[in-house]
Amino acid sequence: MKIMIFIPTLEIGGAERVVSIIAPIWATYNDVNVYVCLLKSTNNRFILPDNINIVTLKSNKNRLLNNLLVFHRLRRTIKKIKPDVIQTFMTKYNLIALLSVLGLDQRVIVSERANPLTIRNKLYEFGQKILYPKASGIIAQTELSKSVLQSKQLNKRITVIPNPTKISNEICNYNAKVILNVGRLIKEKGQSDLIDAFKKIKNKKEWKLLIIGDGPLRSTLEKKIVDESVANVEILGFKSDVEKYYKTSSIFSFSSFSEGYPNALIEAMSYGLPVVSYNCSSGPADILVHEKNGFLIKLGDVDSLAFYMQKLIDDYDLRVFIGTNAKRDISSNSEDVIAEKWFNFITPIK
Repeated sequence: MKIMIFIPTLEIGGAERVVSIIAPIWATYNDVNVYVCLLKSTNNRFILPDNINIVTLKSNKNRLLNNLLVFHRLRRTIKKIKPDVIQTFMTKYNLIALLSVLGLDQRVIVSERANPLTIRNKLYEFGQKILYPKASGIIAQTELSKSVLQSKQLNKRITVIPNPTKISNEICNYNAKVILNVGRLIKEKGQSDLIDAFKKIKNKKEWKLLIIGDGPLRSTLEKKIVDESVANVEILGFKSDVEKYYKTSSIFSFSSFSEGYPNALIEAMSYGLPVVSYNCSSGPADILVHEKNGFLIKLGDVDSLAFYMQKLIDDYDLRVFIGTNAKRDISSNSEDVIAEKWFNFITPIK
């Protein structure tokens, strides 16, 4: 069996990370050859093993010309390789792939990655309405995304497959007086709310809030910390060794207002970190059960965010209880489990 994965790059990103996990696992299956088709193969953060075939289409800076070239080169590549199934990622490239197989005998499975409630490009919406019914299936990341896709009647075969995560054999340090947040420094990630919540916490002299990530709001957030005299908050920027921080923290606070799927949250849970999370529109509610394996907070409720962070700070046994449940429950997102579930969905029907 030949499986082709079509994604523009393997640079930093959630979809790119998923490909870097599932492709090598599929390549170990009997009689499976995996091809990863990229627009460019430079500056990639994720490196694939040698038993995966990399195909580079090359792109052009002119947007219209680029789309036409990608369509032409992808169709030519599909004709040459003759994959049994093509797995695509991201709306634009889902649509290009579906156009590229018109008149050919190849099946396409599309993966929808964006928050389903985000206002979409009208051209993309039109393309989805025309082309998505021709796909052999759609993979959504959350139940909300699935329900939105079903309400639009875009395809009869839609399933939910969450993102995979490596389940660490190690565990966080429940004695550490560290609250951790990991995410790009943009408005949607809500770190300003997190800083406001940390300000409200009492008896936090020995506790600190560490924010890992970079982005356009870094200087604004650093100024907020100084101007409002918020002690014990550090913005560390991007870290390639983020695992070290999962292991040396005892609480994970997730303040996002919008997510496609919260990778940082599931990574934190894999280290047994108890999570306090905003219940943003896509992701956390599929993963967390309030007061069982984490705490789900109404979006924008800074007081409740602070309350549950305080609760975990004050109660070591609660940190252990919630964190242990989190690590147990997130095992269903393990790399092997998700790769097999994904493979079984894309391969069974013609």
